[in-house]
Formats: sequence, C-alpha cells, structure tokens
Amino acid sequence: MLDIVRLDLFDSDFLAAFDRLYAEASRAGRKFATPWPLPERLASWQTPSTVRRYEGWLAVDEGEVVGVAEVELPLLDNTHLGLAAVYVPAGLQRRGIGSALADHVLMRLRDDGRRVVQAFIASDQVDPARSDSGPPSSGEAFATAYGLTNRLVNAHQVLELPVPDDRLRRLAVGAASHHSDYRFDAWSDPCPDQHVAAYCRLKSAMLDQAPMGDLVYEPEVWDEERLREAEAELAAMGRTRYVQVAIASDETMVGHTELVVPRHDPHDVFQWDTLVLPEHRGHRLGLALKVANHALVQSDHPDRRRAHTWNAAGNAPMVAVNDALGYRRVELVGEWQGPVST
Repeated sequence: MLDIVRLDLFDSDFLAAFDRLYAEASRAGRKFATPWPLPERLASWQTPSTVRRYEGWLAVDEGEVVGVAEVELPLLDNTHLGLAAVYVPAGLQRRGIGSALADHVLMRLRDDGRRVVQAFIASDQVDPARSDSGPPSSGEAFATAYGLTNRLVNAHQVLELPVPDDRLRRLAVGAASHHSDYRFDAWSDPCPDQHVAAYCRLKSAMLDQAPMGDLVYEPEVWDEERLREAEAELAAMGRTRYVQVAIASDETMVGHTELVVPRHDPHDVFQWDTLVLPEHRGHRLGLALKVANHALVQSDHPDRRRAHTWNAAGNAPMVAVNDALGYRRVELVGEWQGPVST
C-alpha cells in the first residue's frame, strides 16, 4: 500500500532517501541538470522565513521511499500560487506513484487556499545534430494530464569557465564608450547599507520588467527586511552572491546583475537577476555589468568550471548578451501553470 508521508526535516534516513530520489529524477536525461545539494536544501528549509513556506512529501511503499514531492508556498506576494514538483525515478514511473503525490500536493494547495499551481519542467535537450523539437518529455505529458499549460519557455544556457581574459577585455572596451555617464559599484553579500533602498527598488522591478509570457504572476515587493532575510538564507546555504550595479550621473541606481557561488557545489556558478531600467537601456549596461561580474567571480574562484543561467527564450537582448560572453543553449525549461481544481 502506498502512503504519502510528510518529510521530517530531522529524520536522516528519510532526508537521505528524499535527496537520492530527487537527484536521480532531476538528472535523468539531462546532462546539465543542477539539483540542489542536500545541505543547501536543508538550510533553505530550516532558515526562518516570512516570505515562503516549504513542505516535502514522500511516497512510501512497504517502508521504501519510491517518490518525493516538494511544495513552496509564497507568503507575501503571489499568495494565490503554489509551486510544486514531483520526482519519481524512471524505473518507478507508470505505477501511480507520481499521480498519488500530485493528487496529495493539489489537495494541500487547495486546503491552503491556493488557486494556481506552477511547475518548472525540462523539455528539449539541445542537440546540434537535430533541428526539430523532440516529443513531450514525461514531465510535460504528466503536467498536461493535470491541466497545466506551458506559459513561459526558458533557455538554459551554460558558459565554460574561465572566460578567456581577452574576450572579457574586448567586450568591456567595446561597451565602455556607450556608458561613459555611468559608474559601477560591486559587493558580495551583505548589501552595503547605503545601497539597500536602491537595490530593493531594482529587485522589486525585476518581475515587472522581465518577460513573463502568460504566467499569472504579480511583482514582488522588496524592502530591507526581505533583503536581509534572503541574505541570511543564502549565507546559511553556503552561497555567496556577487552583485554589480550601474549608477547614473545623478547617483540613481539603474541596473544590476547577480552571480551566485555555492560552497556545496564546487564546480558551478549561477547567473541570477540582470536588469537595466527601461529609460537607461541602449548603453550596453547589461553587457558591461555581466562582464565585470564574471571577471570578478572567476578571479575570486578560479576553480569554477561552468556558469548556468536561465532566461526567457524570447528575450533576444539578454540572450544576445549571454551569447557574446560565450554561453550556449543546452535545454529548454518551461514554466507551467494550471488551476487548482476545487
């Protein structure tokens, strides 16, 4: 008999089983998958948060964990929404395990008053020898069966590190003449007090300005409390965030970019937010910010071998910046949403 059991964050056996099945299912058929290491996940789940609540669930069959699921419930913005993921290794699929977990997760979302479920699902793995798109992945077929649709297609791109110094210099010099009225500043967490208000304004603008496709999503509101809480969570996870910002001649902060270096993943770096406010675009600030941040991070962490980023596939300006740096597309990842049925 299959039982759905809440994950106890202090049960080492269940935690190990959750991590093993999650990592195995995440990596299946995906050369460049980046599942969270267990210490990162535990720190994120255990760090007190006013922004979100996490739940983990296990499908247990006669004492053996055969599938897992996780739920993220936003508490400040987007309280209509629940983010969910179901992981079942390929060898255990088509036995009703995924459906049992999905049904339970949807019940939890319904009980919590959530109206929309969202999931990130990998689809095509980019194959230079193939020009057509492949059939739906098992995750896409599963989501479709539950009434979800793909609302935004993201391109997962990777960059081999270190980036050659001459490429970074060439890109920096080529962009410099376009933004002579701006200066840059940089830090690694925590954000300096004098930049908190301006940085929070940029963080708040991120979802409003980024391409969101047909996602039912509202902008986030960032303030110092939220920022400091996020920094504490990253520190507990062993992640170091490097931030570069662009400052206009009137001392207004008008753009930023972030790279994250995880302690528990010794080879990878993650490109997070990049935003330039609309009225300051056309000065190659996005490229200049990314070039400066990549140069700083690879100087501090010469052992890192690959950077990952995810952008809306249709965001041509940002994809062009990534292409110039040397990023290449390796897969597509969809952001799927659907109603939580009553």
